[in-house]
Amino acid sequence: NISNKFCKKLKDITGSKYIVPIINGTTSIHLALYDSGVSNNDEVLMPSLNFIASANATLYLGASPHFVEVEKETFGIDPLKLDKYLKKILIKKGKFFYNKRTKKRVKTLIAVHIFGHPCKIDMIKKVCNKYNINLIEDASESLGSYYKNKHVGNFGKYGILSFNGNKIITSGCGGAILTNNKNIFKRINHISTTSKKNHRWEYDYSELGFNYRLPNLNCALGLSQISKIDKYLKKKRNLYQLYNLLIQNFKIDEFELIKEPKNCKSNYWLQAIKLKSPNNITKNKILKLFNDNKILIRPLWKLNHKISYLKKYPKMNLKISNLLEKSIINLPSSVNLNL
Repeated sequence: NISNKFCKKLKDITGSKYIVPIINGTTSIHLALYDSGVSNNDEVLMPSLNFIASANATLYLGASPHFVEVEKETFGIDPLKLDKYLKKILIKKGKFFYNKRTKKRVKTLIAVHIFGHPCKIDMIKKVCNKYNINLIEDASESLGSYYKNKHVGNFGKYGILSFNGNKIITSGCGGAILTNNKNIFKRINHISTTSKKNHRWEYDYSELGFNYRLPNLNCALGLSQISKIDKYLKKKRNLYQLYNLLIQNFKIDEFELIKEPKNCKSNYWLQAIKLKSPNNITKNKILKLFNDNKILIRPLWKLNHKISYLKKYPKMNLKISNLLEKSIINLPSSVNLNL
């Protein structure tokens, strides 16, 4: 079975006990939220500095996104600010914690490893444990990245991978859910294949299910790609070093190249620079100059809390997120790039 072979290779790389291949990263987040029981009376914590997937998957279930602050160093959720914020806004009722203002339970947190650079996931996990919050670890961009010698995606109750066409390996489309919990694996495996009961000919179903399983054809492509991952990881790191050398040689002081954080080994999925003086005018001039010359660089995502249909949801003070939005530019990062 091609799917099993693909999962075996992913287990070898990540060290995760159980893996379910899913059709993409967004549906993987959706399934993880669904399995953790998120519903319309809940809030899901997530960074505003984020791809849209976490917010959309939360809304699919009728729950509310709740946007939290990130760090300058890692671009991931700031665990110290998060702890201080939750202490202020939450009230405990029984075993669970509720937002004093909205009266909704703060049930789950989605921690994201941005550009392949791991966030302080161990500290974030401690905050989640303190407030009885489920932890989903979005490692969509981070296959091959490690935090304190442990592959990301293994710290939370669920880990998420993506194999979209722009990721470090691709299966055309595709994603996966990682877990080290056998019961979670069994249920995710079941509900991702329409919750069909195991019978030789009858079509009967145990509960609401989803047709989210990654087809064998995509698994075959992923399997062929994953054999090259060591080469890809090396090329990504070499590209970072080459960019760094160019910046030093030309003595460019206006921005800095983003380096893997302390205690981390990044896959360097996307190379990025940070303007030392955050400014949208300067950032947009740089973007226009390069794109006019057919060098495709791009800005950070628009912060989620500024997107029209997400503006109404709860958020903490997002000063650092706003500064980073004005200062981050992604550079060409293909493994096939020759400078």
